[in-house]
Amino acid sequence: MVHLKDFVDFNTMKDKNGVLISRLDVDTRARVIVEELQNTARNSFKSVQHVLAKHHANFEHYWITNTIVVRGGSRDLVEELALIDQVDEIVLDGKNTDEPFEQKIYPIEYNVSQTAEPEFHVEWVKAPAVWKKGFTGQGIVVGFSDSGATYNHEAMVDAYRGNLGNNKFDHNYNWYDPSRRNPKVPTDTRGHGSHCTGIAVGGKNGRKIGVAPGAQWIHCHRDTESSVLKCLQWLLAPTDLDFNNPKPELRPHISSHSYTCPGCRDERGLLALINAGIAVVMSAGNSGPRCSTITSPAFKKAGYLVGALAPKSDNIASFSSRGPLPGVQFAPQISAPGQDITSCARTVTGYTKMSGTSMAAPNVAGVIALLWSAVPELKREINKTIEVLSKSALHQPSNECSSSGSPNNVFGHGTVNVEKAVELAKAMYGRKYY
Repeated sequence: MVHLKDFVDFNTMKDKNGVLISRLDVDTRARVIVEELQNTARNSFKSVQHVLAKHHANFEHYWITNTIVVRGGSRDLVEELALIDQVDEIVLDGKNTDEPFEQKIYPIEYNVSQTAEPEFHVEWVKAPAVWKKGFTGQGIVVGFSDSGATYNHEAMVDAYRGNLGNNKFDHNYNWYDPSRRNPKVPTDTRGHGSHCTGIAVGGKNGRKIGVAPGAQWIHCHRDTESSVLKCLQWLLAPTDLDFNNPKPELRPHISSHSYTCPGCRDERGLLALINAGIAVVMSAGNSGPRCSTITSPAFKKAGYLVGALAPKSDNIASFSSRGPLPGVQFAPQISAPGQDITSCARTVTGYTKMSGTSMAAPNVAGVIALLWSAVPELKREINKTIEVLSKSALHQPSNECSSSGSPNNVFGHGTVNVEKAVELAKAMYGRKYY
């Protein structure tokens, strides 16, 4: 992965008429961001073009972070690229992994009654109280960068944006696999992605596992560090199945990220998503109870960092990573259920349990989907949304990890509470919670 130096400044970026992007409507802003990122990458590419051509290099250029990924490059190519001033860093494209956590292997369950009560994590964030008011996440799309998804799982198929009805599907702009192992149909290679997707938006049918069962999902499969960057680009501007014809107007409202990626240098891409109005939710890591254990990419200071709670408890899970995190006031920023969480298995009717902040992050993604469906004025207003979630959380003081009181470097602002968040948000806009 060849990281180039040039990049945009989102604080000073303007459209072709000289208007700051902060003053543009969010959809126009997203288009301008994509255009500027593409232009910046195109211009800086000229500095390395001759070296890549000389070595007949097989490469791709990801404009979202201005990174060139070279396949099978020689030592001579690396040494020549390193001499170019525009090249900032060259790193090996390593394997990308889900948040590592030693856990009990739970058996897969089948044929669970559709009338079962919501799973405890759904109840714990107070989602059913918001459902009763008629808000289930409708009109909101959640994007995932994960191990893939079993799109026809009974608890997820109705929420898949590519579901056209009558057992017909269009996977263009709704699924992408950079590895090209499963390029045409959404597939889960490890089970992690289906589990996370189900936590956020599953459960319209089948077991009630999802916080926002009325929302929709799209998914990009990632397995290497470079594929994380490619998935970020796809989330900002989804493409057809061949990674062509990007359409930023089809970007999700929220994206959920539960993985480790130390060599990605993906902060640029995460900031691009946020500036385009995508709420970026990230797992904090599973290296607790030690302090200063927030892991990549959460430590990049971009996104909404989520810690994990123990089962049916407002106590922090022992494995949940803690701050402090250099350059930020406190981390994580909020906490949600993350231990012994039941959600989709890779099979089309199976369910299983997993533990980790990987499970806590999609809980919060689902909460934001509920909040934005209930209070449309907050949709894509990320800073205001974080303020609402922070103020409405169950505050839990802690004196650990170089912090005291609440918020702190263990719980952040505390346990997320979507019922109170909706009440607070409606009051902000002078509307009754009915």
